[in-house]
Amino acid sequence: HLLCELKLAGLSVSRISERISALLADGYIINPQVSVFIKEFSSKKAIIMGQVNKPGLYELHVATTFLEFLSKAGGLTKDAGDKAIIKRKTASRDRKESIITIDLKSLVEKGDTSLDVPIMDGDSIYVVKAGVFYATGEVKKPDVYKYEEGTTIIKAITMAGGFTDKASTGSVKIIRKVNGKEEVFENLNMDEPVLPGDVIVVPESFF
Repeated sequence: HLLCELKLAGLSVSRISERISALLADGYIINPQVSVFIKEFSSKKAIIMGQVNKPGLYELHVATTFLEFLSKAGGLTKDAGDKAIIKRKTASRDRKESIITIDLKSLVEKGDTSLDVPIMDGDSIYVVKAGVFYATGEVKKPDVYKYEEGTTIIKAITMAGGFTDKASTGSVKIIRKVNGKEEVFENLNMDEPVLPGDVIVVPESFF
């Protein structure tokens, strides 16, 4: 053996080639040509579940960010909410998990790349399902709508196509479950926040 045991952890293939070439050239071989091939990658894996098109366990052959990993899993479903949760094993002896919460709206829609964290071996990722609300009565498009944080009554009605000509715009009601029981909220301001599961009712005007 011309060379002793080398520590190569963390080096790229090209840097490994350069290092071996330099050591061989140091009194052994004139202008050595060295090619390095990776026989086997250490097996690193992470799992992604929830509102992605291809949930499952994936291998991490190279450094992978959250968005790259999300792409591996086929991207978000139409029912995806605005949060992804990463459970990560800590290096402590008690093997506790740390929780990282990713704001998908800020990352995907606003391009906040600081949230595009690296995925680590053993990570478990869950993409939450979006909440919904219902708009019914005198709106142009009565339907079920995907809830977004910060939705108000007027925004919800706009999403539902706006009021019809028959709408009693000052009498909008919300039916909301509170502690398992349905309650009706009336005389509401149009800037009142909507919650997941709300039913927004726009009654007909009789005048």
